[in-house]
Amino acid sequence: MLDDFSINGPLVSAIPGFRPRDAQIEMARAITTAIQSQQTLVV
Repeated sequence: MLDDFSINGPLVSAIPGFRPRDAQIEMARAITTAIQSQQTLVV
């Protein structure tokens, strides 16, 4: 999931003007952690 928000990720080509932001990467990390640990996460 972190790759989706990277400078070379699919969102760059799919969304005109898309720029990766630290908050997006932080959110992706939190989601990945919640999924792996089977926890609830509200973002």
